[in-house]
Amino acid sequence: MVLWGFIILGLFMLYDSQQQTTTNTISYSALLDQVDRGQIASVTIQGQELTALTSDGQRVTAFAPRDAGMLSHLLEKKVELALDAYPRLRKMAEDLDERMEAERMIFSALRRKYRALKEYETIIDIPEPVNFESSMLLLRKNGEVTPIREDESVLSREVGMVFSSVLRKLSIFLPHYVSFSDAVDVLKEMF
Repeated sequence: MVLWGFIILGLFMLYDSQQQTTTNTISYSALLDQVDRGQIASVTIQGQELTALTSDGQRVTAFAPRDAGMLSHLLEKKVELALDAYPRLRKMAEDLDERMEAERMIFSALRRKYRALKEYETIIDIPEPVNFESSMLLLRKNGEVTPIREDESVLSREVGMVFSSVLRKLSIFLPHYVSFSDAVDVLKEMF
């Protein structure tokens, strides 16, 4: 009876191991070539081990050299805009829910040309306000406390706004295969 239990268990384990997806090991450069051709659907990075799912459902593993820059190869900053270049986009980007909607809009427009593009690969980054735009307080010699944005002795409002606009840029990150000009065209068309 125990012998039959082991035989059944062994057959089950053999069947189960054959059902699992096999993972092929490929070179790091071969993985990058597949990324460039749009054949990689997703990549999981654990240390130097990269496990990728190809667009046809196969799993491949590669080992990246130290500081290989895999993330920068997958997503790169495509567009960097002055914060006020597209006021509607800026307004949307300042609210998380609306930013996600703007990302979906950009994704949908680019997806017409880039079929391999995934929604999560379209990222809008907007920096936090520079400190003099915020409610940072300034303590005066006489003990008075005033918001720094109201103090003309540190920076005039106009100088502060110009300085802020130089520092604050809205960035859009997309996969490396999406062209800069296509990304800019979508922004011009939509925002």
